[in-house]
Amino acid sequence: MKQNNILFRMAARCEAAGRPNNEDNYQLDSDLSDDQWGFTADDEISLGNKGALLVVCDGMGGMQGGSVASQLAVQTILETVASADKQSNPSMTLIKAIRNANMAIIEEGQNNPNLQGMGTTVTALLITPYSALTAYVGDSRIYQLRKGKKVFRTFDH
Repeated sequence: MKQNNILFRMAARCEAAGRPNNEDNYQLDSDLSDDQWGFTADDEISLGNKGALLVVCDGMGGMQGGSVASQLAVQTILETVASADKQSNPSMTLIKAIRNANMAIIEEGQNNPNLQGMGTTVTALLITPYSALTAYVGDSRIYQLRKGKKVFRTFDH
């Protein structure tokens, strides 16, 4: 299978869900082999040489620094996955990325008392030329749609 034959569309949506502040962050890296992040809604995306990654993080409402935690998690996960060797196991890379994000959040909380206890959910989708992997922690979900109908969704932890 040639990588350039894989075309897809992705979307992400974040809502404040009744909270005064939206503590969500998300990002798409449609080509992990370059340093460009971001996407435009409804763009048809060609899979890059190392794959594509979508990460959505919802900072824990009511906790100090939820927006900081979600931004730090998105950044750490994207950087970890993008810097991984092309030959590395995608599942292990995604697990490592989420662990790195967790450690970065803990360290930031230890270094800044105002952010102690901050946290975030993580929902990630890594698309490679041979697989699509999901990883999630918390109550943010991934939905797979086919012809506008839901065929799969993750469940809350």
